[in-house]
Amino acid sequence: MTRLMNKQFWNYAIGRAFRTFLQGFVTLLGTDAVNIIEVPFASICGVACTMALVSLCMSMIARLPEEDDAYD
Repeated sequence: MTRLMNKQFWNYAIGRAFRTFLQGFVTLLGTDAVNIIEVPFASICGVACTMALVSLCMSMIARLPEEDDAYD
C-alpha cells in the first residue's frame, strides 16, 4: 500500500498509461487511414482513454518493472 503513496510509482504508472493511450490512438487511427477526413475521433479517443484507464488500474494491481530499478 505504501507504494501507492510513492511519487515515483505514479510517475511510472501515468507514463505507462499515456504511452498506452498513444499506442491505442495511433493503432485505431491507422484502421481508417484510407479516409482520414471522416475518422471518428470521439470513438477513437474513447477507446484509447479506456485503454489508458485499464493500464493505470493494472499498474496499481501488479508490480511495475520500472519499480525494481527505482528501489534498489
